[in-house]
Amino acid sequence: MLLRAGFTVVVLSLCLFGQAGPAVAQAATSASWVGQIQARLLRLQAQALDQAAQAERRIGAAEQVIQQSQDAMAQAQAAGNSVAVQTARDAQSRALAARSRAQHLLATARHSADRASAAIASLRRLSPTQIPGTSDALMVYQAGDVRIGRHGLATQPLNPTAAQPVQSGDTVRTAAASQARFFLADGKSLVALDEDTALTYHDGADRTTIELMTGRIRLAIEQWAKQFEVRTPIAVLGIRGTRFTVEQRNPQAPTEVRVVEGLVEIRGQPGDAPITLSAGMRLLMHADGHVQGPLALDPSSDEFLGSNF
Repeated sequence: MLLRAGFTVVVLSLCLFGQAGPAVAQAATSASWVGQIQARLLRLQAQALDQAAQAERRIGAAEQVIQQSQDAMAQAQAAGNSVAVQTARDAQSRALAARSRAQHLLATARHSADRASAAIASLRRLSPTQIPGTSDALMVYQAGDVRIGRHGLATQPLNPTAAQPVQSGDTVRTAAASQARFFLADGKSLVALDEDTALTYHDGADRTTIELMTGRIRLAIEQWAKQFEVRTPIAVLGIRGTRFTVEQRNPQAPTEVRVVEGLVEIRGQPGDAPITLSAGMRLLMHADGHVQGPLALDPSSDEFLGSNF
């Protein structure tokens, strides 16, 4: 509501000074775009809260089985039934593992919901004059030391409570124990930066490119109208609607790709045949062209990968 009220003031002032028309249309489009991002964040928050509730139910169910297994084991031991003891012990072991997985999922979901809540608050503090053009991206969450370099110049650490525009050509960096999230120009697709990460965002007429220099990013890309790719020092990834991570710990390290949803097409050296990586798989591509994988992937073992925001 604060955003809409502030936007109304801008429109009225433009009209009073005779500068309505293209400026008002641009402001209206930008405000609508920010509203779309806010709606997306609310959905992500609701999804994370639902995942947390599901995880809590799984924890409760697992704890019930653990208790039942303990009771059955005690009875079997008293009766001297070694087979029943082993059966109860196996059931307890499976339940303990299930509880551990559910506890991990619960923590991941709660952290996602908290980040989404902080991002929603940062949007509400966004001044109408700060609303970027629709070709820009919008940083909605930053924790720790996050910086945007513009025109080759590094900025001071960003205000962690306010959304920030990310323009084509900008370099975004996160320090140790720092993370960031920004939405792309469609208002739906999301880029998440893990700690110690540096990337450059390019948005052209027919292609959007994320150039990952170092670190790890997670992308949730909607169906993209133009070509979308991620470039590392080793590989080029083509995307058409998917959720995945890319890791490049240093320029000499292999590029690791993990796909949760959709498909990612990976190319290494010029002229190499592309490799298509599907959901539930991961792959490492080395600088010499050597490929490890595809290998099976367990998203629940990695909070950054399993998080929805």
